[in-house]
Amino acid sequence: MAPALEPAEVIGCPVEETLGLFGRKWAFLVIRDLTFYPDITFGQILRRNPTMTPRVLSMRLRELREEGLVEKLADASDDRVFHYRLTAKGRDAIPLMVALASYGLAHFSDRVFEDGRSRSLAELFPGRAVELLGPIYRYALADRPRGSR
Repeated sequence: MAPALEPAEVIGCPVEETLGLFGRKWAFLVIRDLTFYPDITFGQILRRNPTMTPRVLSMRLRELREEGLVEKLADASDDRVFHYRLTAKGRDAIPLMVALASYGLAHFSDRVFEDGRSRSLAELFPGRAVELLGPIYRYALADRPRGSR
């Protein structure tokens, strides 16, 4: 099936643009932490990623905030502490995270789990397909024949 747009209408590549942001060192792992640990603090992100430096984390958080994917909020009880969370635009990246997690669960289980057994996303996140896959879930269902849902 041919793309809907003529080559003259396309000025760039959406995959290249997406990787330009998410492909920066540590960027996608910061998104991972914000996906699975909402309202995480700077220190918590560093503890989850022991080889990441504070300088790199500061740069990635700043870039992700400038791109509108992450917001920074002062703690209600201590204004010296800041929490980070995904914006609506950032939450649109969750299906990308889920796709990578699914691939890793299937193909790198020996490096991920002590018992080396593969697991599905449904095992790890039962009942959360719609939440984790968002519009991609609805798209996938729309593509299936009626009787196979």
